[in-house]
Amino acid sequence: FFATLGYVCGNLSDGKIPLLLGVDQIPKDKVSNDYMKAFCAAFGTTGAAPLIHVAGVTAEAMDKAYVKAMIDDLVEGDKKEVKENKNDKTQQKKENIVVLTQDHMLKAFEAL
Repeated sequence: FFATLGYVCGNLSDGKIPLLLGVDQIPKDKVSNDYMKAFCAAFGTTGAAPLIHVAGVTAEAMDKAYVKAMIDDLVEGDKKEVKENKNDKTQQKKENIVVLTQDHMLKAFEAL
């Protein structure tokens, strides 16, 4: 599961540093260092970004206020881009959004 998640995140990152939410909500006994290594290996193979922020796990994303600020920056940037490109058909591009809820992730971990 972690390798697949890393692969998907790498493909979707488009060279930007992504912020992964929800891993800190997974029970600690279900997340091993080997799983995180598999995630990072797959992310590094498919993504062009030099790193990834994992909320509640990586050093840069341990502070909840900092994570909220990163999310707010991403949302504001997306809103600005949408407004700028709204009427320009040549600038419109298809966005990919993948949402994995805690229930999805827990079911995947239970299968391990």
